[in-house]
Amino acid sequence: MALPSHIEGNPTMSTTTATASIDRSALLRDAWTRARSAAEAASESARRHIGTAMRAAWAAARPAPKPDVEPCATFVLGKHDRRCRGWERVIRETMPLPVPEDVRGAGDLPGSYGPDRGTEELFGLDAVLQGEENHHRRAHGWTYWLYVRDPATNNIVPLTPTAARKALIKKAILAGRIDLPPEVLKGAGDIAAMVRMLAAIRAGLPIAELAAAE
Repeated sequence: MALPSHIEGNPTMSTTTATASIDRSALLRDAWTRARSAAEAASESARRHIGTAMRAAWAAARPAPKPDVEPCATFVLGKHDRRCRGWERVIRETMPLPVPEDVRGAGDLPGSYGPDRGTEELFGLDAVLQGEENHHRRAHGWTYWLYVRDPATNNIVPLTPTAARKALIKKAILAGRIDLPPEVLKGAGDIAAMVRMLAAIRAGLPIAELAAAE
């Protein structure tokens, strides 16, 4: 199945920021560190990730704009193929997450199930976890997505569980970049992996960096 966007941007804050105070040397160092981290997790050259890393470093370095109202992004609910079984759970940023090791299925997730159609407004680091069958009649498994709002861009970013992303989270934990216990790495399965990714994002791992580690 193709990775869908499920994005309807709803920006509500000014993009005018001052750039004179940004330390460009520090910006380049941060971008290179991000690129190397993503490259090592994916066993690729850092040059392949420098563009994404530079954008993430620039977004992190820019002074935060002052919104007139709290910004949000609109998520369109619904299955990609209405013939297939599927589910969506809306998880607000304020909801505590379960330990990934304890997650066996969608019923172990916090939040409420989303309706078959409609929209949800995502604020802060609100997220939607989604699972859907790959075929409506044959047993071809399921595909899972984590959709999370990126406060740096106000876009909703789709992430699928991959070994490279788990490796990036592990490296960030062991290096002390994010404050999570190593036990968060325990737990098998794609649903547990989505919870792990969301926990890492809440702990400060940049969404753009996680998205680049495919």
